[in-house]
Amino acid sequence: MRAVFALLLFATHDAAALLRPQAAESRSLSSLDGAWRVQIDAAGVGAAQRWQSAPLRNVSSAPVPSTLNDVLELDGYFGAVWYERTVFRPPGGGASAVYFEHATANAEVWLNGERLGSHRGVGLPFGWPVALGAGQNRLTVRVDGERNWQDLPPGATTMSKYVLFYLRSSVLSPPCSPPC
Repeated sequence: MRAVFALLLFATHDAAALLRPQAAESRSLSSLDGAWRVQIDAAGVGAAQRWQSAPLRNVSSAPVPSTLNDVLELDGYFGAVWYERTVFRPPGGGASAVYFEHATANAEVWLNGERLGSHRGVGLPFGWPVALGAGQNRLTVRVDGERNWQDLPPGATTMSKYVLFYLRSSVLSPPCSPPC
């Protein structure tokens, strides 16, 4: 019995790594980890005011991956936060994709103000194919931590006190569907 438990523990220790895109001879992987511009949306007005359409104002800087509640001392905050950063087309151009490892719990993503899609759920990767223009491209992510028991991944029994963007994010070229 101990051997089976040890094997399961070993096998699931970094299971998320199995779902992460991997660089390969035929595919580049550009990490988006690092400093992102963030804006708290405590009033919930960002979507109505179309914050995704222009660079965010009133921003703080926060590292990704991180738990924003700790970084900005937002204990007990589960509302919307907007993240933004500049991304560039990978060398050689061509088709690309943005990939997110995790957001808690609801996310909407825009590139240069154009909606890529939305994601609901805790602990699941998501992403979309993108057409990155030459030069700077603005990637905007709205993450809303409001959730219920249906948002928990299978096997989870509690909801974290933390919200938001603890993730690794990447630009892939050419794109692929996770896992890849």
